[in-house]
Amino acid sequence: MGSWKERASSSAEYLLRECAPIQFPVDLIRLAVRRRILRIHFRPLPCDGAIEVVPDGFVVHLKSNKEQLVPVTAVDSSAMSSRQRFTLAHELSHTFFYDSKRQPIKPHPRRRLLESACNYGALHLLLPRNLLQREIGLGRRFDSVELACDIASTAQVSIESVLQRVDELEELKESEYALMAFRRQDDDTMVTTAVCLSGTFTTLPRPIPYTVPPKWVQQIVPDISTTSEVVHRLRYRDRTFVSRRVTARRSAGCVLVESRVDRQASSSV
Repeated sequence: MGSWKERASSSAEYLLRECAPIQFPVDLIRLAVRRRILRIHFRPLPCDGAIEVVPDGFVVHLKSNKEQLVPVTAVDSSAMSSRQRFTLAHELSHTFFYDSKRQPIKPHPRRRLLESACNYGALHLLLPRNLLQREIGLGRRFDSVELACDIASTAQVSIESVLQRVDELEELKESEYALMAFRRQDDDTMVTTAVCLSGTFTTLPRPIPYTVPPKWVQQIVPDISTTSEVVHRLRYRDRTFVSRRVTARRSAGCVLVESRVDRQASSSV
């Protein structure tokens, strides 16, 4: 799986260099034109999106209540929702798995691995490393809910996309810090949707996407499901954790939990 993800990320970075200069929010239409995406077909779909090979390039299909087939250059990607932007970036990443004659590369990844690789590519297209570094600021680290929300707003992506992307960039992460996103399901349970972990938090069982958070999360933040902002200071495994739970701005139903290890309190016990 690693090789397919590497192909998606390296292809995304090459495309960004070809279309430089790039700024937030990334102009996906510029990238799409470069990859021979000719038209976008907005229409009702059972999924978020799809890509179609046509004689002269590609057509991207995006889920919409209204049907409309338009030239890609007639679309303003900054006017799309964050979900549509991610879907467009995902479908654009599918083009990395076709050759110059628009034939599927060989060997070709299996569907599950392909979709995962295209999600990975989408994150790299939407959140380039250099733009993240610039947004975080020289000498600063990714260290707060507010910063995460600001990046999501500026880049026009979901808060989950920000956490997933920064989680792989160790040089941008604050030490001994965790920021996690959760969403309530139809059966009223809270599941993990994304995490960004460093230091001590990486030694604990990693929360698995779309499952109930592990016990240690519930130990340091015992009331994830409530909507009001709450701060906890609790001991767990001989460490003191200071945690805060807030409702994400501009992201309905998303609860964010940030936690830090209080090094002074932990070392004095």
